[in-house]
Amino acid sequence: MAGEELVSKSRISELKVIFFDLDGTLTDYEASVDYAAAKLWEGIKDICPLDLESFLRAQWDFLAELEEKDARGEIPRTLLKDRRARTEKFLRSLGPGLVERFKDVGEVYTRYRREGLRLYPGTAEVLAELGKRYALGIITEGDGQMQRTQLREAGLVGFDYVVISDEVGLHKPDAALYRMACEMAGVRPHQAALVGDRIDWDIVPAASIGMLTVLCRQQRHYRRQEVDRGQADYTIGNIKELLAILN
Repeated sequence: MAGEELVSKSRISELKVIFFDLDGTLTDYEASVDYAAAKLWEGIKDICPLDLESFLRAQWDFLAELEEKDARGEIPRTLLKDRRARTEKFLRSLGPGLVERFKDVGEVYTRYRREGLRLYPGTAEVLAELGKRYALGIITEGDGQMQRTQLREAGLVGFDYVVISDEVGLHKPDAALYRMACEMAGVRPHQAALVGDRIDWDIVPAASIGMLTVLCRQQRHYRRQEVDRGQADYTIGNIKELLAILN
């Protein structure tokens, strides 16, 4: 466990439900994005001004810039979730003719993202073990159909509660989304934990209503601008470390 224990075991004994973020917490978001980007690059490498390594680095810089603009309210949240618009914007920033190589770049990118989808090692085993003791839930930002498809294709079935932002009309980092999830589960916030990879979207809003929070940092280079200032009750380096906290 990478973080220092900040809460007592009595607090953990009160827990009834564990909520998880999806992308970057249970599913390896970076791996699927890199897989899809590499596949796109294969289709344009003869006219792309960047080699593969530079192309992958450029996409992460592009995504980080979008998220920073979203946090400042400078772009609509829909741009973050619209894969077609986002991918076209990125490719056009690199040079002419790249988008036109694809009949539908959004559909192609989405197909490659699904091909590259995978769980972090140990995720299924951790969920199976925790499911013996707690109710389990998902709180995720995104399109309902897309996120439910991802859950199904990743084998993440059997959750007691699934809360998807577009379906309920509340979006991260609104603390009301986390309060709604607790109400759906029939628990008070102090009886629920939230495991997520983002401080701004996951940890801060969940902590603000009294949920126990676990920052799970499995990603390699994404959101490198986020600094952990002790906002989470626990910080772990991989999902398997969660059992040492909650068992």
